Amino acid sequence: MDKEKFCFISDLIKSQKELLLEKDDILSELYDLCDDEEQRNLVKQLLINFSLMDEDVYNLCLKDMSNNIVNRGYSLDECLLVATAHDHLPDSSQSVLQDIKFYMELAGFPSDNYCNRFDRCLKKRDFQSIRHFFILDDFVGSGSTLLNRKDEFESKMAQNGRECSLHFVVASGMRFAVDQLRELGIDVFCAYNMNRAISESFLPSEVEHKIQLMSYLESKLATIINETELSDYHLGYKQSEALFCRKSKNVPNNVFPIFWWKRYADNSDRKTLFIRSQSGY
Repeated sequence: MDKEKFCFISDLIKSQKELLLEKDDILSELYDLCDDEEQRNLVKQLLINFSLMDEDVYNLCLKDMSNNIVNRGYSLDECLLVATAHDHLPDSSQSVLQDIKFYMELAGFPSDNYCNRFDRCLKKRDFQSIRHFFILDDFVGSGSTLLNRKDEFESKMAQNGRECSLHFVVASGMRFAVDQLRELGIDVFCAYNMNRAISESFLPSEVEHKIQLMSYLESKLATIINETELSDYHLGYKQSEALFCRKSKNVPNNVFPIFWWKRYADNSDRKTLFIRSQSGY
C-alpha cells in the first residue's frame, strides 16, 4: 500500500472509528475508484461528515417524538400511532412503532392505539373513536413517501365522511424535505435534521464542481442492477445528498450510491460500506 492510500484510510478511521474500523479493504476500493486527489478529498470529506446513528441517539429521538405527541394536549384515547409501512414487506417504520412504545407507556398511552400498517388504519370499520393520526418513520429522505401518505389519508377520510387530523413524526430526516412538506401545510416533526451533504454544506461557488466530481464517480458504477436504475439514485434518491444510516440497519437509498451500489460499470461486484435491501435491486 502506498503512502497516500495509507494516509487516506488511516485518517478516515481516526475520524470515524465506529463507522470505518476494520473496513480498510472497502476504503481501499473507494480510494481506487477515484482518479485524483480532488475526487478523494471529496469522498473523504463526505465520510468524515457521515452521521451513523447509534442506539443512544436513536432513543433520544424516540423520547423527543413521544414528547411531541403527548404534549399536543390531545386526549390520548383519540390518538393512533401508525407505521408508514404500506404492504406485507418488513419496514423500518414498524420498528419505530415498536420501539416508541416504552416512552408512550410512560405517558399513559393506550396499549391498543397502535397500527403497524398505514393502509389498515384507513378502513372505515376500524378505529372509529380515533381523531388524531400520528404516522411514524425512522427517516424522511425526499418527502415523497409522506406526501403520498397524506394524499391517501385525505382521500380515504373524505370517502368515509370523517374529519381527523394527520401528523407525521419521524426520528431523522433531510431538512430540505421537511421544510418542503411544511410549506405544503403538512404537519411534520423531525427529531434529528440534516443538510444536503454537498449543496448545503460547501461554499456556493464550490457546489457545482463538487457535484460534477460525484457524477463522474457515479459513472463508474453499473447503470442498472436487476430492475433498479442508477439514474434514479443520482446523488441519492431524488438527489437528497444524504449521509445517514442507523447503525447495523438498511441504508436509505437517499445516501450517495457510491457508498452502497453493489456493482461496477463492468458488472463486477463491489465491496460497499453499507447494505441496501430493496425490491428489484
